[in-house]
Amino acid sequence: MCPNGGCKQLCHQNLKCGHNCTKECHVVVTNNSTCVCTAIDSILCSVCEKEIVRPCREIQKMKEHGMAVICKVCEARKKMDKDMKELSLKKKRKQEEYAANQIRLDSELAKKQADHLDKMLEIESLESQAAALECISELDKHDADAEEYKQKFLDTQKEIKTKKQQLEMTKMDLEKDFAERSNKLEEQAREIDQQFENATKDLENGHKKKLDTLRHQEARHRRIQCEKNEALKAMEQELEIEYAEAKGGQALIECCICYDEQPTMHCIVCEDGHACCSSCYSQALRDSSHMFSCAIENEVPRVSFQCLHCKMALSYRYVLDLLDEAGYSTVEQMQSNFLKFLEAQHSEERIKKLRKTWEESSQADRAVREIENDILNTRCPSCHKVFLYTEGCLAFKCTNQSCHSPHFCGICLKHVAKDSPDCHHHVDVCSMPKEVCAEYPGSPRRVDMFATMPQFEEWHSYRKAYLLKRYFRGANLSLDIKKAVFDQLKEREMLVDVPHFENIE
Repeated sequence: MCPNGGCKQLCHQNLKCGHNCTKECHVVVTNNSTCVCTAIDSILCSVCEKEIVRPCREIQKMKEHGMAVICKVCEARKKMDKDMKELSLKKKRKQEEYAANQIRLDSELAKKQADHLDKMLEIESLESQAAALECISELDKHDADAEEYKQKFLDTQKEIKTKKQQLEMTKMDLEKDFAERSNKLEEQAREIDQQFENATKDLENGHKKKLDTLRHQEARHRRIQCEKNEALKAMEQELEIEYAEAKGGQALIECCICYDEQPTMHCIVCEDGHACCSSCYSQALRDSSHMFSCAIENEVPRVSFQCLHCKMALSYRYVLDLLDEAGYSTVEQMQSNFLKFLEAQHSEERIKKLRKTWEESSQADRAVREIENDILNTRCPSCHKVFLYTEGCLAFKCTNQSCHSPHFCGICLKHVAKDSPDCHHHVDVCSMPKEVCAEYPGSPRRVDMFATMPQFEEWHSYRKAYLLKRYFRGANLSLDIKKAVFDQLKEREMLVDVPHFENIE
């Protein structure tokens, strides 16, 4: 029984967010606008413009409320900036209070010094009066009141001395109090600065820990997402292998020898539509070499290839490119035997010339074959299976069931780990080799784990250009053969994806 009144198949109708409904068929609730989307979607951060992964329902809720989508790292940085501004304002207020207290103390000290000067002037006036009284006492020493004035003078001197002592004590007390208050204010200022530094360090350490935690969580989420994407890719690629790439737009054709259906791109097809797979054609060359004739074409001995069904002539270059290594070696042996057969019909000089041109042409053809297989084609480092990249995570897993080490890096194309998490960690830190950067200073140093197809092609175009330069520098070939190889690569448009390789020098 289905609780929603329908069948048990998934609904798959479009929700208002654009994703498909993942619930079972629900006849009772026919309006999909009330359904909650459970898909995981990605969106750009409105601050750093980096791609972040969120549940679709959260993204839609933010859009409905007009909220800006901010990643956790930017949100943490925003909070840290706010806390730093509050600490700066607090420090500024403390400094202003300290400056106000300093101004207040300076004004009090100036006032007390002015009072002290007034009292000193008063004392000086008293001293002058005492001097005048002393003169009067000396002039009128015979006067009856001389003793009284003298006594007054003495009393005045005692009073002046007492007031001087009091003023000195008051001055010392004021200076001591001022020094104590200044020391307290300086200690408070140092404590405030120390507290501010400690709070700043604690805040920075706390934010660093939070940022590290958020980065680890985001990396773990990305790894989980990559593993899911890899599983989906593996399922899709297994289906493509099961149907022999028929659903990818490549037509299947029946081999006229083994009667197996093979992709057209792997078969040798004549103009009448008769097809033969490359393995059967190579086997026919080895077992029935007498069916094929040889001729001199442009001063070079060539095998005259023909269709195994209708005997129609085939292009030499077309067949040679589709043969496997055993078939290619058989063709070289047939051409060598044809040269030996010609020795009885032509002069020694003619045979030497033909052998030289054939050897140069054979070396150039094998060099082109090696460049195509080892440099221009992107292959699995373990089983050497050619793969095509569209977009997604660069932590690759080979779809070949017999591959013993399927996990490899899509940046350096090296086997790096036995499991997916270690491979993702390597891809996250992998960068362009130093020798490639030295040869091409304009090459990118890093590439994102989730690269697009143009980014992947640009990255490997620099790598292929460097490998081509290293091949031509180290190859034991003459300059004429190297030029012939380069011209053949350009003629067959094999250097279209390597625009940075312009010449063999």
